[in-house]
Amino acid sequence: MGIKLFTLLLYIKNKSNTLLSITNVFSHWNTSISSLSLSDTIEYTESLLMITVLTNKSRVEDIVNNLKTLEEVNRIVILNPSQIAHHKLALFKMDLESFNKNKSLQDLLMGHEINAVEFGHDFIVFSKSGNVNQINKLKEKLKSLSGLEYLESSIVPVQIN
Repeated sequence: MGIKLFTLLLYIKNKSNTLLSITNVFSHWNTSISSLSLSDTIEYTESLLMITVLTNKSRVEDIVNNLKTLEEVNRIVILNPSQIAHHKLALFKMDLESFNKNKSLQDLLMGHEINAVEFGHDFIVFSKSGNVNQINKLKEKLKSLSGLEYLESSIVPVQIN
């Protein structure tokens, strides 16, 4: 079975050690969590935990079956790829002198809808958010440049419906 990104939505009880119990299941199955986000729901006694893992379908099914046995887990939804977009945030920092001298870089950045987020007296910082493929393609185009610092977030799942 092929390895791919799976995103799980877990509706969990707001109790101490809930997150520990859940992450222990992933540890038991030797599966690393690519991203994890926690948010409130309408019910103050419940939270929504969104977890993305890179694994195969059989392993996800095993993990979900274990998670269903936990008292702290109210409900689990496995999102299929058409229901989720995987995004990243990338930050690029370059010294202003190099940026001003490089017209092709300026054109490349403007062509990718990149935002300038900070100007210093000798540097400029740009940001780009988008799907993983967009960020990776841009990073590949920029990697040969000198004087460029680069930082990106982990993969962040965004529900589409």
